Amino acid sequence: MFLRRARPVLLLMAWAVACSIAFLYLKTAHQSSRLFHYVCLGEFVIAALLGLMSKRSWRFVFVGIAIICLPRLPSLLAQSQLHNILFPIFLGLTLGRLLPGIRTSFPGSLHDEPGPRHAGYFTLGLIALMLIVSLLSIFQYADAQGSLSNRVLLPGMSTHYAMFLAATLSLNLLAPLLWISSERIAAPQDLSGTGRGPKAVPIDPAQVANALLFGITLGVVAYCLSAVGQGSIPVLNAGIADHGLEVGRLPGLFSDSGASGVLLPSVLMMASIWLSPGRRTVSASLFLIAFLLLMPFQGRVIWLGLLGVLLALPFCFKQLHLSPRPLILGVFLFASFLIVILFLKRYNLLDTRVTFEAMQSVDSVRSALIEWSLEIFWKSPWIGHGLNSFIPQLMELKSIHPEIYPENSPGFIPGVLTDLGLLGYCAVVLLLGRYLRLLAQTMSTPAFGHIHVRALAFLPIALAPTFLVGYHILHPEVAAFVLLPLLIVPPGR
Repeated sequence: MFLRRARPVLLLMAWAVACSIAFLYLKTAHQSSRLFHYVCLGEFVIAALLGLMSKRSWRFVFVGIAIICLPRLPSLLAQSQLHNILFPIFLGLTLGRLLPGIRTSFPGSLHDEPGPRHAGYFTLGLIALMLIVSLLSIFQYADAQGSLSNRVLLPGMSTHYAMFLAATLSLNLLAPLLWISSERIAAPQDLSGTGRGPKAVPIDPAQVANALLFGITLGVVAYCLSAVGQGSIPVLNAGIADHGLEVGRLPGLFSDSGASGVLLPSVLMMASIWLSPGRRTVSASLFLIAFLLLMPFQGRVIWLGLLGVLLALPFCFKQLHLSPRPLILGVFLFASFLIVILFLKRYNLLDTRVTFEAMQSVDSVRSALIEWSLEIFWKSPWIGHGLNSFIPQLMELKSIHPEIYPENSPGFIPGVLTDLGLLGYCAVVLLLGRYLRLLAQTMSTPAFGHIHVRALAFLPIALAPTFLVGYHILHPEVAAFVLLPLLIVPPGR
């Protein structure tokens, strides 16, 4: 009973630590400015008020719009570098949902009435683990006295920039996870006034999914308007951090062209299903038309996004069920195979020239990045180098290999191995197994008969293929979309 009542307080403590990471992010942020701080504060306050005052459905509509529009909309309005700032939205919503949850967690509160409960201990443990890893990854760049002053870490790399990289990945994952946890743990019931006093209203997964898809659909419309105008209206290109425009890629309102290519097929699919949920041919046609119109302005990764959608659509339309065991077994076998390959290459027991020559013919840049990632991995194979440590480690190798250029990890698996090592990789596989198990349990509930719930539940499958070719959780909108299905997991999981 004590632990059940203490969950909102524990989550609030985790939120406070995440806010300290957000402060470090703002202090060390690359190309930070006073305007950047004001925008983050404004988003946080608006989201907190929305979490306190609005009905649940409108909160989720807002989140669906925000994930697509807010990574770069402030850049367009201010005509400056203000992208990648979704974390204030989620931290503000978390505070707004936690305050009522804490108030109703004391003895004699309305939540003493019998009702659906959300265990949440696994989620709290995951958040605590992520907080520990995040803080260790950031403070490894501090000096012996724990000072966070900016120093030269390596030629071309300062300690603040390295801390900023670690905090970026931390907040991409922690902020949406804290908000999802606050919806499921601290305030799993909204209270509506009646003649006899407030009444507990259970969470309806179909309502949540419908509201999210409605917001996503509005965000897709805004994205399309922005993307169409980017080719001819220069002011719509503000805040684009990568070189996508140089090769004709239009990211719309996403943080850059990489995130656009990853997410575009999935959000188009979800918008098409929301617009025509009962007619498969119509929704598939809407998706195909929109995809063909926007596809010429995206990178190659969009084809993997299309493959993910094709994998997910049969589950959405035919209400197929997912068994996590074969998938997790496949992940374990793949991890074992990868470890064996790394071991053989490390001790010159395997000739990989043919493999890398084939990779170079497809993508010479990614081939070089994979070779460098293997060298970085073997410097600390068990625990890795900390979150988002690939670029600092590349800069350290630059003194030996002058041809190296700073770039993100070439894939999800190399990224995890570089950041967390083999132990962290095994932990990620276990967490993936738990995640898939939760999605499988969702399919055993009556709510899964609603197509909006199915579309949200299979969002991770639609995004999965693109994770093989990039460390896309560095994009805040990608990380948020991967975690969203946790909102509809059955109570008590």
